[in-house]
Amino acid sequence: AIAERQVIYNISWEDPRVERDALQLNAHDVVLTISSAGCNVLDYLIELPKCIVAADLNEAQLAVLDLKLACIDAGLPHANFFALWGRSDSRVFEDSYKTILRPRLRRDVSRQFWDEQGESLFRDNFMFCGTSGLVAFLLMLAARPLGISGALQRNLDGPYRALADSLILRWIAGILAWPGVWTYAAPLVGVPPEQVRLVERAPELFSARILEIVEKRMWLRDNYFYHGYCTGQFDDFPKCPRYMSKQHYEKLVSIFAGEKKQADLSQRVILFHGSWGDAPVPQGTDGFTFVSLLDSMDWMPPKLASALVSNVVERLAPAVQSDNSRPCIFWRSYAPGPSMHRDTCDLFMPHSPVLAHLKPRELTNYDRVGWYLSQWVATPRPLYPDAISAQALLPRGEYDDKVYKNSLLDDIRVCLAMAVHALRTHKDVATFYKSQGPRYDGFRESLLPDRDTLLRFALPWARLPNIVAENKPLYALACVGCGTARDLEFIATHLAQVCRTTQTRVALVDLSPELLTIAKARIGNLGISDFVDYFCADLTDTTSQLHDKLKHNVAFVTCSYCLTMIPNWLSAIDALHHFLIPKNGFLGLVDFTQRFNKESTPLEIIYKQWFSLDGVYFNRSHITTLVKKTTPYFYQEDRSRVPYTPFYPTHYVYVGTNDSS
Repeated sequence: AIAERQVIYNISWEDPRVERDALQLNAHDVVLTISSAGCNVLDYLIELPKCIVAADLNEAQLAVLDLKLACIDAGLPHANFFALWGRSDSRVFEDSYKTILRPRLRRDVSRQFWDEQGESLFRDNFMFCGTSGLVAFLLMLAARPLGISGALQRNLDGPYRALADSLILRWIAGILAWPGVWTYAAPLVGVPPEQVRLVERAPELFSARILEIVEKRMWLRDNYFYHGYCTGQFDDFPKCPRYMSKQHYEKLVSIFAGEKKQADLSQRVILFHGSWGDAPVPQGTDGFTFVSLLDSMDWMPPKLASALVSNVVERLAPAVQSDNSRPCIFWRSYAPGPSMHRDTCDLFMPHSPVLAHLKPRELTNYDRVGWYLSQWVATPRPLYPDAISAQALLPRGEYDDKVYKNSLLDDIRVCLAMAVHALRTHKDVATFYKSQGPRYDGFRESLLPDRDTLLRFALPWARLPNIVAENKPLYALACVGCGTARDLEFIATHLAQVCRTTQTRVALVDLSPELLTIAKARIGNLGISDFVDYFCADLTDTTSQLHDKLKHNVAFVTCSYCLTMIPNWLSAIDALHHFLIPKNGFLGLVDFTQRFNKESTPLEIIYKQWFSLDGVYFNRSHITTLVKKTTPYFYQEDRSRVPYTPFYPTHYVYVGTNDSS
């Protein structure tokens, strides 16, 4: 749709009242947000901020906002504006576009878009255009015979209960709440599969929310979102977005249109084609003070999210001592937040590592849409006061995109070694890895995912210089179960810089001398040998030199796919925890586990038994113990395919700190 310049969202499905009221948008703010259908941009504009930059990768979405701004700039009468955007009256478009609106469009692409598609979009009902328009059309077809459309239009604020409680509506709600339905239906409204996966860990929470929407939330008198989709049109305020109301629209026209206009709309709202992370700071300002990113980060992989957030943090205005609420970054997410915790091990927190680094707080303001299970705001400028600290949100590696691959023959040899290991009664880990050292990385590149997420993105590298300055540890990082030191390639460039500037070192720990030999060669190629110490030792042997050297002497301790291979895992966690500096140390692990709340399902039992043949023991208690030992900082779960099998076991990334604050 983006490549073909097609509308995806005909209205913005994010409730602007949440951030507008909670964060008190005001005339001093410089806003960065996403254009989408322009609804939230125009809602913000009513508060008359100093400037709004509306960014979007989709030219069609920018064209929608461009035409709405042209209506305001032209001083189009409210009746015509509402007929066009609230009722999709194609006659208004035909009468006004060429002579009044087209000359006021700012972008050539917008003129081309509306020249080609304008008449058909409004003739066929703009509410039904775009990817989400299909859902609007289907929803209206179902809502009309059920009496929902009529009930919403008649303003039934109390008697709706009879309809909401009807058996047929509850039956429909039950179908919609089934995970199998919304998993496949979500893409129809422009929700990517990556976003849907954020609720996989606790799908019952999302299902309960859908039921609540159908039974209560959609019936609220001012819930224009569901009103528009169930009836195919907007009605008088509050059954339409705020900017469509006569009061607020005429306010905007009086300020930005006509000979007596008080401000230039083209300077107040700036359209930017591109990612919000690349949007420039408006001239004459010190930076953005109010960044609203909607739900855009839900589908982003860690690298992309880190890059964009790093760019935005660099573009924030300086912190103001008299106002600790600015500058701020606001976002929504399908992922549940701490307010939905039922147990300490639920670990509902920001879904992306870079968002955890912003140290956000959850907003629990009521959201009329209801799909977003959490809403967040962060004020990161005190944490990242300059460009250098902001850039540390995306540490540089030596081979950022390098992927190791084996030949089919090499993979067969590894699989044979694993089969032989599975048949042994005594699981000799050192011997197991000795037989596959040269082929180790190629096979495990896809078998052991998210090691880069842990090492590069989940650890708070931007905070490390201050942590080292306060605690004076010998080691900045200790990688336990380091294997061939593949993990260090993800952060080698940044790590070298950190070790030089903080006068710290790196400890590599593994039980296999063969893998450590490969690790030493790799470290030499990376050019960081001067900072690295090697320990061939058993982590659980507290009498070894390893414990004497590392105890309370490491800022960051990591363990990649190692804990599940240690029978005495409780002692291993104790050892990892003891390596941390007494305050502000961070412990990070990535490993296999059993799926959240699914431990006893047949598939999870199969995974557990199958992996145990190779000495890998899935145990959900690992996570429970980590939560007891440290304060959770970041957590995620995902599933990935085991090469050459149909299996999709669960793995997790956990980062905890011994800093209780």
